[in-house]
Amino acid sequence: MANETILNFVNGMGASSSPEEKCSIGFEKSIQQSIWERLIGEIGVGYFQNGFFYLFGEQLTRLSPILHHWNFLLDQNVEYTLLGMNKMAFLILGEDLHRRGMASQISIVDPFHVTLQRSPQIKLLNFVGRWLPDGMIPYLNDSRIYEAFSSATDSPLHFEEIIAMKTPLSLGGSFQADNFTVEPILSYFQSTGEIYSKNLEGRS
Repeated sequence: MANETILNFVNGMGASSSPEEKCSIGFEKSIQQSIWERLIGEIGVGYFQNGFFYLFGEQLTRLSPILHHWNFLLDQNVEYTLLGMNKMAFLILGEDLHRRGMASQISIVDPFHVTLQRSPQIKLLNFVGRWLPDGMIPYLNDSRIYEAFSSATDSPLHFEEIIAMKTPLSLGGSFQADNFTVEPILSYFQSTGEIYSKNLEGRS
């Protein structure tokens, strides 16, 4: 299973472009930690797909306030760990990760629809080996806007910069270039959290 997971991930995601990055993820059980370290040793951490994804790296610890600002989407009885993100502000979360290890449930903060994408079928191991590299989660792997931005500028986005959707699709926004803007990821989640929370309360 581990070899298949590694092969599928590498085929779908390519190699990390930041091999010097350290992994920020750890588990309580030593056998789970051993499996994870072997997996990470093969697939790497940091930036993938020309910088579109940042996965499993230690820089994620700088973004811990993000989840507080959008906690209206989250189960308050679950401990969430930020595992990665893409440059469109999608967040990849592990639920009760340190305790559950490779069997941790994966959920995705989807800023295009202001929802938490979640399926009982998506656990950490098959997320790495199938759901992510095969592009099975709606919009998570959609890099069209990012690729257009990258081709139009010589200045790559910094780690804490994202291409934010100004008006979410769920609130009438469009998937057009003029509905996106470059913004620091922390200020994006801080500025939109209260607005979107009140909007969802008004719809319930």
